Amino acid sequence: MSPVEPRRWSGSLRRLSFARNIQGSNSIEGYDARLDDVAAVALGEQPLDSSEETRLALEGYRNAMTYVIQRADDQDFECSVSLLKSCIS
Repeated sequence: MSPVEPRRWSGSLRRLSFARNIQGSNSIEGYDARLDDVAAVALGEQPLDSSEETRLALEGYRNAMTYVIQRADDQDFECSVSLLKSCIS
């Protein structure tokens, strides 16, 4: 029996969880979007019912969190407020 190769989980449950995190964080800031719109933005697609301002806020959060997740394994990486702000600009 051959050993099983570890794989990153990238299924629909993970995508939905990421979309809910985006939705929750942005709702705290006053940006309300339906989950299907948030899921679309998380996949790089256009939302159907969200305003341009909300879409930009959702994309900014998605970009910042994607960057932090990618850098998290780097031993020299330090997450800071200024770093997150630079991801949104």
